[in-house]
Amino acid sequence: MKVRRTLLSASLVVMVMLLITSVGLAESEGTTQLLDINHASVEELCVLKGISKVKASAIVEYRKAKGPFESIEDIMNVKGIGEKTFENIKDHITVTKEH
Repeated sequence: MKVRRTLLSASLVVMVMLLITSVGLAESEGTTQLLDINHASVEELCVLKGISKVKASAIVEYRKAKGPFESIEDIMNVKGIGEKTFENIKDHITVTKEH
């Protein structure tokens, strides 16, 4: 009986450790995926913190009118995107330039 309890406890500890590890890996993988603001759709932009459908549409319209963004900081040239919004999204966006 005591061996059975020990095995059950050990199994439970291992399961909890695996769960914690897998959640940590999922979170770290999610943070490495950057959204390219030169190619993102309105829907994709809306997943960024502080970016509403209106702001996302403004980003896409700005990009169509002015051409691709040269740097992530250029997104602050879009009406409605200020420093606070930029601070919220800067670690989640990138720009690629087409050659």
